[in-house]
Amino acid sequence: MQILEMIETTYGTADILIDRFSSIATQVFGSGYVWLCLDNKGRTRLQLIHTTNQNTPLADGYRPVLAIDLWEHAYYLQYQNKRTDYITTWWQLVDWDRVNELLVVWLETSSVTDGDTDGEAVPEKEEL
Repeated sequence: MQILEMIETTYGTADILIDRFSSIATQVFGSGYVWLCLDNKGRTRLQLIHTTNQNTPLADGYRPVLAIDLWEHAYYLQYQNKRTDYITTWWQLVDWDRVNELLVVWLETSSVTDGDTDGEAVPEKEEL
């Protein structure tokens, strides 16, 4: 699976990605999303992006392959204020085959430019 290769190249292991993604998600104040995207430079690495409200990483040239919805409507009825429990359970629902399909589509359709990223989260405005 191509997504696994890119995760291992960028983060070392899938567990490290999951830990970093989850950590960012638990730190989001208010509403927003955490996204796993192809970087907006060389499209050769994955990068974690946090956006607030309805903002999307597409506007900045990133190509999302996975996102978690952190608006209260996504989890409050079942988890109330236990966002960490929601995030932990959410990982059990991720369809990695679909994530891989999205990655392949972005790789085939994205124009590639020079550049590289380190795979770390890019806060939208505030430092996480």
